[in-house]
Amino acid sequence: MENKVLQIMSKSLNVNISDLSNQTSKKDLAQWDSMTHLNLIVDIETELNITFDNDEIISIIDFNSLMKIIINKLEKM
Repeated sequence: MENKVLQIMSKSLNVNISDLSNQTSKKDLAQWDSMTHLNLIVDIETELNITFDNDEIISIIDFNSLMKIIINKLEKM
C-alpha cells in the first residue's frame, strides 16, 4: 500500500518517486501547496475508492498522517 500511495503522490505532486519517502512532509516539498494538496486528495480518493472528510484533509501534513488515515479507512471497509 505504501508504494501505491507514493506513486499517487509522485503523480499528484509532480515529483520523482525517488524524491519521496515515508518521511516526506509538506515542509519538504515546495510543490505541496494548497492546490496540489487537494489534487492529491482527489487522486487518492479515486485510486483507492475512499472518501476523506474535511477534518482528515486538514490533518494530512505528511506521508505518515496520510497513511494512517488510509489504513484506518481500508480496515473499516
